[in-house]
Amino acid sequence: LSIPVVANSAIRGTGDALWPALVMIIVAVVNVILDPILIFGLLGAPALGVKGAAIASTIAYIVAAIVALSILGVRERLLAPLCVFASSSWKLVSKSLLVIAIPVSLGNVIAPIVTYGYTAILADISNDYVAGYGVASRLEAFILIPIMAVAGGIAPLIGQNFGAGLQDRVAEALKKAVSFSVLYAVFSYAVLYVAADSITSQFSNNDVIQEFAHSYLTVVPISYVGLYIFSVITSAMNATGFPKHSLALNIFKSFIVGLPLAYLLTAMYGGDGFLWSVVVTNLGAFAMVLFFVKRIRCTS
Repeated sequence: LSIPVVANSAIRGTGDALWPALVMIIVAVVNVILDPILIFGLLGAPALGVKGAAIASTIAYIVAAIVALSILGVRERLLAPLCVFASSSWKLVSKSLLVIAIPVSLGNVIAPIVTYGYTAILADISNDYVAGYGVASRLEAFILIPIMAVAGGIAPLIGQNFGAGLQDRVAEALKKAVSFSVLYAVFSYAVLYVAADSITSQFSNNDVIQEFAHSYLTVVPISYVGLYIFSVITSAMNATGFPKHSLALNIFKSFIVGLPLAYLLTAMYGGDGFLWSVVVTNLGAFAMVLFFVKRIRCTS
């Protein structure tokens, strides 16, 4: 599982975004083929149930790792296995890698902690609110996929040009990514506003769950422009030598503004207060990153 993640990032850094996508498609295809065979015992295989699903996933990740390593080593010639045993290799890359990897990894830990905090806050009102938030947040995760793709794709693009001192190209990439974020935020809001009713009704017959999920999907998306731009800019900051600043912004957004505001407004206004706390947090995040756009463009 970890090898394709690292290898795909390296392949994407060479400018090839197609093969990393194909590697992940391979994982899905192998699972689709092996899951029914190993779960239900088709084609003479034993019926293993959940254990069969686990074995299928393991095989899929092994296949993906082999393919990713083959591309990295044979086509891109980026692998030198014996260098793993050379202390000079570790000295060369460890400091420059860890100075980015540690803040980025800590930043990735923040999202599940915030989700846990939001869930705990809503649990004080009702389990139905927790369920409604679960429905809405999973749909939100789906709608966020294109922005996560832009944020992930812009990092090597901006990093390469920033390292080469091509500030005009950095500015152009940021401008296009932010423009896409704004347009996609409008699209996301329009789609969710129109479809929220029919989507939420598919997940539960409970009126409270449906109503809260519907409210989330029609209120919170008005702040998606802030969330999207925040994701893109913090990704660009990681690629241009500001991972600590990116982490600091994530901490401030989540623990200084987001969770305390959610707790306060939920205690005062219930579910509606929770929704508007998320809106204010996302828009506040947008305001915070505006200051750093100029720094990314002007620092050399």
